[in-house]
Amino acid sequence: MSRDKPFADNLPADTHITVRRIFERLDSINRAGGFRSMRAISVEAFGEAGQDYLRTLKRRPTTKVALDYLKPIAKAMDCSVAFLQGETDDPARGPGGDLVSNLDPESKNSPTPGIASKSHTSSDVDTAIQSGKAPGTQAIPPASGVSAPFDLPVYGYGKAGAEGFFLDFATVQRLDQRPSYFLGNGEAYRLVIHGESLEPVARHGDYADVDPTRPARSGDDVVVQTEDGQVLIKRLKKQSDSEISVEQFNPPKTLKFKTAKLKQPPHFIRAFIRA
Repeated sequence: MSRDKPFADNLPADTHITVRRIFERLDSINRAGGFRSMRAISVEAFGEAGQDYLRTLKRRPTTKVALDYLKPIAKAMDCSVAFLQGETDDPARGPGGDLVSNLDPESKNSPTPGIASKSHTSSDVDTAIQSGKAPGTQAIPPASGVSAPFDLPVYGYGKAGAEGFFLDFATVQRLDQRPSYFLGNGEAYRLVIHGESLEPVARHGDYADVDPTRPARSGDDVVVQTEDGQVLIKRLKKQSDSEISVEQFNPPKTLKFKTAKLKQPPHFIRAFIRA
């Protein structure tokens, strides 16, 4: 079986190097005489739950693929992680010239393929901190008998602003496994928490699972984005047609914003996840 159109065709100029290398490697494998689909590679790397992973990468080519995701992909494609990272042009060798078989044995035998860290999968969402609660409260139950896809976009912060941090929603850092409470919700996303203003509710480096489809009410933790692109994670105190006020925990502080100066209504935070 052959494929007429290469997988790497029509990737935009800003495609992340790891994504470009993945699809170029897939094309190379197919030109050598076999046929490997995006689904076949995804299933070999991540199991049936991750069957749409490469297809999602194709739709989000600026995604930065985490190292622990690259390892099982490299194994499935019979190449080195260094090649997929752009550190060498020889798929069979690492940057130091070593053969793939001599590189990081964990990359050839990942105990849990496709899991970037303990807080990134639906099966580990039992470490979640319920929104608005201090650490150690009752955990949100993981999915039961559900194969959750690896397609939840994770966004990280850039430079600091006057009140929050600037965030590029056009660039996805990586794709995590979707928690059970976000199954079927195409608008949901995950944010990396920056700074200490949420302590003790959440800490620097933790994650916020955000549901833009659920209207926020007073007392909810929310994501606020100002018209200049700054993003803040705070607790909603009051809101009206003309103004919202939000609470910061550390140090205690109340901030007010004109709704006309916001890019969008406050986004409801479903849960905080420990890093």
